[in-house]
Amino acid sequence: MSDSTLDLSTQRSDANDAFLAAKRENGNEKDRQHINVLSNTRENVLPQGILIPLIGALPGGRELARPIVVRIVEEDCEEGEDREFLVTEPEYHIHAVGATLPEALEAFRRIFSGYLDGLTEREDRLSPYMRGQLEYLRSVIRIL
Repeated sequence: MSDSTLDLSTQRSDANDAFLAAKRENGNEKDRQHINVLSNTRENVLPQGILIPLIGALPGGRELARPIVVRIVEEDCEEGEDREFLVTEPEYHIHAVGATLPEALEAFRRIFSGYLDGLTEREDRLSPYMRGQLEYLRSVIRIL
């Protein structure tokens, strides 16, 4: 196995461990029962981060109606700077950042859910692209 393959495997393993820890710490029972973090194949590993399915609870009495795929990237940092994790929804480029993976996932859930409110408030003034975002959010967010 090459060094780069080993590095990717280590990154995947570290990301899996961190993600599972975040789910245990912050997730609900549905998340713990149904999350499928990563397979053992390399198809989910990208040079720009890893792709994972995200399911479960959202703030404000909402939940994801179906899994969405998010990309998690550990941002490069300069010496003396704290590292950050970036969580991105690749279809409409909705982002969140946190100092830890659990913080980044929590911020993403809050922003993703809140974005639905923001677009709904301006629904009559949205461009076609933004209407597409609103339709997408309505299709993946369920009010409990």
